[in-house]
Amino acid sequence: VRMLNRLVGDQSFQQGCALYFDRHDGQAVTTEEFIRSIEAVSKRDLTQFRLWYERPGTPRLLSRGAFDAAQHCYRLQISQASHETSEADAPLQMPIVTALFDIHGKPLKTVCGDDDEARHEHTLNLTETEQVFVFREVNDPPVPSILRGFSAPVMLETDHSDADLAILMGHDNDPFNRWDAGQRLARKQILNLLNHPGETTLDESFIEAFGQTLKNEFVDLAFQAFALRLPEENYLSEFTEVINPDKIHNARRSVAIALARRYREPFLAHYHALKAPGPCRLDVVSAGKRALRNICLAYLMTLEEEDFVRLALEQLKTADNMTDALAALALLADSSHPARDEALMHFYELWREYPLVIDKWLRVQAVSRLPDTVDKIKRLSQHECYQDDNPNKVHALIGAFSHANPLRFHQSDGSGYQLVVEQLLAADSKNPQVAARLASAFNLWRRFEPARRDLMQQALERIRAQKGLSRDVGEIIDRALAD
Repeated sequence: VRMLNRLVGDQSFQQGCALYFDRHDGQAVTTEEFIRSIEAVSKRDLTQFRLWYERPGTPRLLSRGAFDAAQHCYRLQISQASHETSEADAPLQMPIVTALFDIHGKPLKTVCGDDDEARHEHTLNLTETEQVFVFREVNDPPVPSILRGFSAPVMLETDHSDADLAILMGHDNDPFNRWDAGQRLARKQILNLLNHPGETTLDESFIEAFGQTLKNEFVDLAFQAFALRLPEENYLSEFTEVINPDKIHNARRSVAIALARRYREPFLAHYHALKAPGPCRLDVVSAGKRALRNICLAYLMTLEEEDFVRLALEQLKTADNMTDALAALALLADSSHPARDEALMHFYELWREYPLVIDKWLRVQAVSRLPDTVDKIKRLSQHECYQDDNPNKVHALIGAFSHANPLRFHQSDGSGYQLVVEQLLAADSKNPQVAARLASAFNLWRRFEPARRDLMQQALERIRAQKGLSRDVGEIIDRALAD
């Protein structure tokens, strides 16, 4: 629907929607009637666009750009394909919203296609398997910002260099592409450290672009906080041929620490400046301030300095909203500082009568990176607040551990696997659906390095050998072990 809006324009789309409701209000109709209404108003043939409703899979786009100094133009070649369709299938029609920037991050106005008006942003109408779009009035090599606003649901591969990504990360005025450039560049930095253990330095362009994101003034502070987050470990594992959770965790943490050291003072200044002057307010701006303040504290806590632990403990004890309290608690639960136990006890005593809040208390401990996390979870499974026949409690403790704590679930001695297998088998007789969800944590066992792969296979075989195993769990295990 958003693609249709982009292709025909706001006015035609709104008029088409109005016509659709006039014609079919109260009727049982399909998407065909909706598209016909858009066609009637926009006077456009959307036959090719209809293929979106018939074609399986997610299209993949490949973009390559070339600057022509003699012609003062930039040519952007975009090709499309899908792994689930044959090369003979007709191409899809889709809007690819694109803009150009100079090497300093300044937006460029260009002329493209039949439109003679210079614009910063153009909606490219991709209709061919391979198509070239020419941007005119371009005097220097530009940096393209492609698929702005995620204008089509596709996977995009570009020829952006690290320098290009740094420019987009620091200056792109499209939030989605700015975030995406930052994630791609951060991922490259982390994977570089992972693949080169002796490497300790980060690319300066990435550090500077991160600083731009931290220091620039944003209208949407929640987006700023989101853009400052590094890619999660489970996501990073998708880009490694053989998964080693220890190496992924260490590489990601090294990047976080390096950024915290470089921007220690700006992080601290933001943290203090964003403190609410009065009682908690439940509006968008205040929520954004809380999000940004808490991400600043998270980076500072990676430095493991006494002053920052005290800040987190003070925030926990003085918070007048659950967002700030849980953010501080999660950071302290992930710390080896003695204040950790004090913080957890304080929170529990304060909220022990509220089961849903205690679920959060269990979860922050389940995802802790500390080496004794497995032992702590075993003790928590015997805690007065925990009931193994309560799905919320199982999801909060064992589910969070198995799906959101790759470092400790995949502990090299296999203790994390043993813990989950025991809890899974105990849950299976009470709630097979919950047990099946836990079993899915082993699905990717073949992609891990040999030692962990063998341990996970043993865990799966142990589950399959259990007498009276539910059908829900059995299907998950059989599928995982199938050749």
